[in-house]
Amino acid sequence: MKKLIGFIFFCSFSLLYAQGEANTWYFGEKAGLDFNTGDPVAISDGKLNTREGCSSFSDAQGNLLFYSDGSTVWNKNHNPMPNGTFLKGDASSSQSAMIIPKPNSTTEYYLFTVGARVSGGEYGFYYYTIDMNANGGLGDVTIGPVDLNEGRAGEWSEKVAAINGEECETFWVISYVSNQFKAYKVTENGVAVTPVTSTVNYFAEDRRGYLKISPDGKKIAIAHMSDRRFILYDFNNATGVVSNQQILDLIAPGNAPYGAEFSGNGEKLYVTASNDFYSEDPAEFNNPNNQFSTLYQFDITKQSTTAINNSRVVLDSQNLYRGALQLGPDQKIYRAMSSSYSTGLPFLSVIENPENDGLNCNYKNNVINLGSNKSTQGLPPFIASIFYLIEITNEVSDEVITNQTIKLCTGNNYTFKSEILPGSPVYNWKFKDSIISNSTTITLTNIEKQNAGLYQLEVDLVDECGKSILYQGKFEVEVYDPPVAPENIIYDQCDIDANSLDGITLFNLETKIPEITNNNSNLEVTFYDSEISFNNNNPILSASEYISATNPNLIFKITDKRTDCFNIGTMELNAYPTSLDTYNTLYICENDLGIGTESSIGSGEGTFDFEAKRDEINTLFSNYNIVVEFYENSQDAQLQVNKITGTNNYSNTEIYVRISNKDNNNCISAGKFNLVVNQIPEPNSVDEIVILCIGNIEDTPRPYSVALDGNTYVQGDKYQWYLNKQPLTVDATNPIYFAKEAGFYEVEVLRDFENDSNNMEDNSTCIGFSNFVVITSNIPVIYPENIIITDDSNNNTITINNNELGIGDYEYTLNDFYGEYQDEPYFENVPAGIHTIYVRDKNGCGFSQLEVSVLGFPKFFTPNNDGINDTWRIPGANSNFYPSSNIYIFDRFGKFITSLNPNNIGWDGTLNGKYLPSTDYWYSVELKDQQGNTRIKKGHFSLIRR
Repeated sequence: MKKLIGFIFFCSFSLLYAQGEANTWYFGEKAGLDFNTGDPVAISDGKLNTREGCSSFSDAQGNLLFYSDGSTVWNKNHNPMPNGTFLKGDASSSQSAMIIPKPNSTTEYYLFTVGARVSGGEYGFYYYTIDMNANGGLGDVTIGPVDLNEGRAGEWSEKVAAINGEECETFWVISYVSNQFKAYKVTENGVAVTPVTSTVNYFAEDRRGYLKISPDGKKIAIAHMSDRRFILYDFNNATGVVSNQQILDLIAPGNAPYGAEFSGNGEKLYVTASNDFYSEDPAEFNNPNNQFSTLYQFDITKQSTTAINNSRVVLDSQNLYRGALQLGPDQKIYRAMSSSYSTGLPFLSVIENPENDGLNCNYKNNVINLGSNKSTQGLPPFIASIFYLIEITNEVSDEVITNQTIKLCTGNNYTFKSEILPGSPVYNWKFKDSIISNSTTITLTNIEKQNAGLYQLEVDLVDECGKSILYQGKFEVEVYDPPVAPENIIYDQCDIDANSLDGITLFNLETKIPEITNNNSNLEVTFYDSEISFNNNNPILSASEYISATNPNLIFKITDKRTDCFNIGTMELNAYPTSLDTYNTLYICENDLGIGTESSIGSGEGTFDFEAKRDEINTLFSNYNIVVEFYENSQDAQLQVNKITGTNNYSNTEIYVRISNKDNNNCISAGKFNLVVNQIPEPNSVDEIVILCIGNIEDTPRPYSVALDGNTYVQGDKYQWYLNKQPLTVDATNPIYFAKEAGFYEVEVLRDFENDSNNMEDNSTCIGFSNFVVITSNIPVIYPENIIITDDSNNNTITINNNELGIGDYEYTLNDFYGEYQDEPYFENVPAGIHTIYVRDKNGCGFSQLEVSVLGFPKFFTPNNDGINDTWRIPGANSNFYPSSNIYIFDRFGKFITSLNPNNIGWDGTLNGKYLPSTDYWYSVELKDQQGNTRIKKGHFSLIRR
């Protein structure tokens, strides 16, 4: 982030000398850090014990003055100050306190407190005045609380941040309520009664989470935890106005933001976000396995919200409770560590290089050991300006390198410059603690490995406000040798395009990269078509399809991707006219897609073995160290893209061959050959099972057969039939085979091709097939003894014994041949009488029929000539089924009335031509069937006249 900072702005830092004010931290469960020796050292003399909010302040030399959790103020001896207890802040507030020195005073400080409604506490924003001259120099809270709530204490958030103002001797102290930023200006006259209010387009429901300002005073970030909103704004440290809302996206489950911090140069923004898990069950709530936290980085130098969101990098995700982030005097960012709400960890984690992109920021987990004390959720916030870094720039790239590690290349010259400060600053550039320059710049000429190390810049300045300020910056240098550019790179290309004699053809420059880099994957190569293009940094963009005439000299740049060090070389291009050699045609049988189905199905393609073809061509160049490559067209062959290897499927086509020098990939020769796919035979086939009808099962011999048609109708095809995988010998070489038994039949058809015998091996004969499944069936054979009849009953039935009918698959109907057939050989509720049973083969081998008699003895008859029951007779009884019969009728007194012929229409209810009365009559029946079986039946029936 390039900063143009005027004289007035630098007056804003007049209140600070060095960075000692932030050198002592107290936080968590009596934990602390001392930065006065450079690296943080754990200290354990503090009395502060807090879940979240804390603050501390030292003098410019790093000597502790006092610290607070917002409700108590402890002096440097760790005793509460007079009037320093029961303040309006709360240890459960995210940022319970912020300490600001009173401008133009060496003894007075303001303590701003933010409350939280926990354990009887209350929300609200207040400040107190602390006089360090009082109480023997240990300090006393002399004024406060001063109410800053504007009557809205119940709405106030748990957030507070501070920054130097643009004017000399001023600070801005900022807090947040509902959807408004409140910026209070602090001057030598005190704290402004009326804040600058900035209303923004987001109404926060949740009060928790940190508020941070970038050290340069340009940006402000706010975390609304349970709202799951992390928002970036612009801040104007001249007016106190907040503007330009940009919502930054976080990823579930770690998307409830809490801690936030900017890098020292203001270019990177970090946030910790949790899953905000809560349970009424304390055991569940405090179970670390239920808590989850993620650490994110955003690059806020990007020019749009979308670009900033796209720069998001997840640095760490683990089972962890929410925690604060705080920039330290060493320009590292520290992370509070707590496994659950009630369980702190004896460590802090650290981002070693916050200015670096992504994972290069070097996040380290649990590396700051706090000894017997523990971190919890909070870390002490400070005036952000304390951590401001002077800007050091690489003059060539205009890249800000403050706090960066940069990689330089031996033999080159580099110039680094400080941002220009107003007044009469004194510049001290140091290398290995020795001053090497007092200019605004340093230049490293013909750099060597011994120039590697730490470079520091210190600028002493007395600003317009009369204050002495020390600005600092640093960067680390690593020095590397550039890669070696090989000499005599020559690219010979075979000109096999449409005009093979013009000396102009395609070159794939990328194919020379392995030779240039010696297959070192850490090196990359860029090509330029002239020195002018190289100087103007206009590389060849289509290096894989470069068109060139003979003998141009290209420039290539070989760069080590690890260091960005590079070297340059030249490459000669030669295009040689080439007549294509013709190689033997490669033949193959068409692939059969029908394997596993009923018959062959040609795919139109064959599977060609290009490795065997490669070996064949290699033998023609046995005296050369070559590489043989295959391509589908001449352009691919020139560019060496889309190589054909192994076995591949192709239809009839032409293949191009490139012969290259194995050592340098230069083209030696080119040729082509044809691929020919020989069509496999496709015999005729059927999808369904073939039925062989064998007549009656007693037929011997069985003179039946069914034709299996496997004809291809291609002259010259040869046939061989198989039954159950065994070759047949009789009439088995014809296209049609007459099957006489059931089984699995296959016809195999061979087709010969007149191909080049040198290349065919076994591919001159192609084979196809068809399968036929034959099953036998027959016409049913019905005998009377196969029929079981139950008659003279309430449910007359006919049952056919289908086990005796034959080997077919049969179906049945009664009386109506064209009626509906059924699978069951059983009929019920059959009326008495003569019936015809029809049985037919479902496979189409025919049908049989049989008449059967179902006897019935009517209970009455009505001789009224209406055509219904006009006579009494025995249905089902006739001379065909019962050649001998005696049927007699008597009156109720046993008097003989008449005898009946079963073939006649029956008794009409008269005797000697006279009507007999309606009453009951008796019958006596004796029936003898064709097998001599006698059936006797006696009973009575009613004559009804109506």
